[in-house]
This record gives sequence, C-alpha cells and structure tokens, in this order.
Amino acid sequence: MQNRLVGLMVLTALGALFLPDLLNGEKARVEEQFATIPLRPNTAAISTPEDAFAPIEAQAAPVLPELEEEVEPATQASQDRPDNDSVEPQPKPRPSTERPKAQSQAETAGWTLRVGSFRSAQNVKRLVQELREKGYPAYSVPSAPVEGELTVVYIGPEIDRKVLAAMQDKLERQRSLKGRLERYDPLKI
Repeated sequence: MQNRLVGLMVLTALGALFLPDLLNGEKARVEEQFATIPLRPNTAAISTPEDAFAPIEAQAAPVLPELEEEVEPATQASQDRPDNDSVEPQPKPRPSTERPKAQSQAETAGWTLRVGSFRSAQNVKRLVQELREKGYPAYSVPSAPVEGELTVVYIGPEIDRKVLAAMQDKLERQRSLKGRLERYDPLKI
C-alpha cells in the first residue's frame, strides 16, 4: 500500500510538471541563423615590383612653365629701358617652404605645483579650502573628489616657474608641505 501511494505521488508530480506543456500546444521556436566565417580567405598571390618598397628621396621641385613665362616678360621690359642699364632685375624671392617651429602646448602652458595625493575626499576639500584662504590658487584633479579614489591637489598654473618655486618654499615653511613642480597639462582638468 505504501509503494502505491509513493508511486501515485510521483505520477502526480510528473503530471504537474509536464501537463501544462502538453496542453499549451506547439510553441514557435526562434532559430538563429549563423553565417560561417571561412578559416582563411582565398587570395591570389599579388606580385609587387621591388622598387615599390624603395625609400623615397627628396627631389628638386620642378619649375613650372607658368612661372617661367611671368619672369621672362619682366626681364625683357627692364632690358628695353635705356636708363636702367646698370641695374639688373632681381627675381622675386620665393616664399620658404619651411614652417616656423611652433612652440609645443606644454612649453606655453606653464607650470603647476603638485602638493599631494589623497584618497579621502574630505582631506582634499579641506586642503584646497585652506590653501585658497591663504591666497594660493589651489585646485584638485578631478575637480569633484570621490571618496576612495585618488585625487591630486595642485597650486597654479603659473607661466613663470620661479613664482611657483617661491610658493613651494613658502608652503614648506608654513605648512610643512613639500610640493613638486610639474608641467601644467590643461587636459587633466
């Protein structure tokens, strides 16, 4: 009798699990279609000439015929004048192809004094506030400190490195803070 009750309970449980699927009907199944990628593409051997990889050497700029025509009439006109026999016409100077060296952004951006790095947002805010009250142009990177993340406190930026060096000495005497001079990077802010 006990075996029959256990068997009936097992059949009832199996019916409860599978009966809803049987009564629900056939379900629509979505099959994904995959495109196969070939292991190695079929490529024909392409022959390249050996001189294609030769280094390119600087060549003299060719003289354009249009420029020659402009220079020739001016020369003939000056030769036709009798009063300017002693003065020879001078060709117009060509603009140089060299560009003046532009100063890099780091050279013109200036200097900044790195005061310290902190993980505590409260310490960063307190130090920046104290430095600003004393007249120092202090800021932090990132500008909104996040608790637990590294935040760096800077003073500056200043174009003249000597001004920041003087601030560094003054800070070391007043607050025992040893700073380090660094190039100012405006992209860090």
